[in-house]
Amino acid sequence: HVDHAGLIRGLDQEAFGRGEAIYNRLCVNCHGTIEEPGSLPTSLRFASGTFKNGNGPYAMYQTLTHGFGLMTAQ
Repeated sequence: HVDHAGLIRGLDQEAFGRGEAIYNRLCVNCHGTIEEPGSLPTSLRFASGTFKNGNGPYAMYQTLTHGFGLMTAQ
């Protein structure tokens, strides 16, 4: 059991910085940035649209943990 609400309440600027670093290492290649598209045409571009598997924290956790479509589990 993971306390997703508790994790979200505990987010601070350091957490966002860690998330940005992880995104820039692992996600940017396929999902791109606000300025540049990613390399995988079927992946949602960063900060645009709605994810097929949901935008909420739990849905994103599930996608990252189990993968979805062409995205493998992280």
